Amino acid sequence: MALTSFTPQQGFPTFTSLVYENRTVTSYPADATLTAAEVLGGLLIDTENGAATFTLPTATLLNAAIPGVSVGSCVVFYLRNTGNNTATLAVGTGGTSASGNTLTVATVNTRCFLIRVTGVKNTSDPTTSDAYTVYSLGVSAH
Repeated sequence: MALTSFTPQQGFPTFTSLVYENRTVTSYPADATLTAAEVLGGLLIDTENGAATFTLPTATLLNAAIPGVSVGSCVVFYLRNTGNNTATLAVGTGGTSASGNTLTVATVNTRCFLIRVTGVKNTSDPTTSDAYTVYSLGVSAH
């Protein structure tokens, strides 16, 4: 049964078991434009033996895929490079990279990224638009 409404109260939520994330893994043998579903899946693996660029979806497509999206909604995902050269993450239309970000992943490294929604288009207000900012949260070697 799906939870359709909830009023937070002190002491909530409680669970009777552990809560596990549901992630998908998508591998790419070459440059790719990522889908919103792939990004939301959480783990992207570069298997390209040369340099590869992975372009995030547009802000419009990403926002449409996030249930209940609002400014401040966040998505965390990982880009793992098992290839033989640098993998580069590129932002899609409506996206920006936070100042000082590193959007590259060296060979045999994994970088964690956070996408924060910074704009949601409101059809009754033509001055609004879909937007997001990408943050690099760090890298690990494997």
